[in-house]
Amino acid sequence: FCIMHLYLYDAFLYANNYSKVIDKIENRLTDLGIKGPSIILDTQKKTPLLIDNELKKGINTIAVIGDDQSLNSAIQIFNKLNPNILTLNNTVFGIIPINNCAIAKSLGIPQNENACEVLVQRRVVNLDIGCVNEEVNFLANISFHCQNNIKILLDHNLEFNINNSKISVVNLPTNNIVDTIKNKKVNTMPNDGRAEIIFEIPKKGFSLFKKKVNTTIVRARNIKINGEIKDLKIGEKKYKLIPKTIKIKKQQIKFVVGKDRKF
Repeated sequence: FCIMHLYLYDAFLYANNYSKVIDKIENRLTDLGIKGPSIILDTQKKTPLLIDNELKKGINTIAVIGDDQSLNSAIQIFNKLNPNILTLNNTVFGIIPINNCAIAKSLGIPQNENACEVLVQRRVVNLDIGCVNEEVNFLANISFHCQNNIKILLDHNLEFNINNSKISVVNLPTNNIVDTIKNKKVNTMPNDGRAEIIFEIPKKGFSLFKKKVNTTIVRARNIKINGEIKDLKIGEKKYKLIPKTIKIKKQQIKFVVGKDRKF
């Protein structure tokens, strides 16, 4: 079995002059013997075509070089190119994180050229993939605020009526979400086929300090939303998409992780 790597460099690395960082990464990949073809990850139509050409040559390991948004963008491209690529047994994903990458931190992957060691060690786990409206995929978490009265139906049998609250749907906990889940003593795994849904509902009453909230966490695979929401974020990026359905897919993605991962 021959392992062949494809490296997807986010376009911001070139726009913001990360040349020294890129040089260190490429030198380390060469030293480890896992150098491979590279493609700039951007919004141009030719990017999916270039990726498709490499896949036809037998590429079976996809490494994204960038941040959380870079990884999300790559997953969207692969899903549009061919949804089955994300879940084929011989296709493995990885990331070489630049700057602050919350997903990589949760997966135990160090920054910059140090992540190359993780790639070569090839410690692979299955991860769930979340999906909004059967359209946009996510690996970690999404959040939004609800206005007025909205109804949320979980797994077709549990219904919540929510007002003026923040809701997070978590597949892979990152940043402060990790602490929120631990405080509630919820045992979460990013490959158990379910998401953690966090309801942060403001407590009634006046406070001079930070608003206090009641936090409730429940678990489900399928979520239906009926009502008005705003401020949808996938990770830290805002989307204009109005979520009506959110689910954890039955298929999983194979991902290279570090030994110090959070699960």
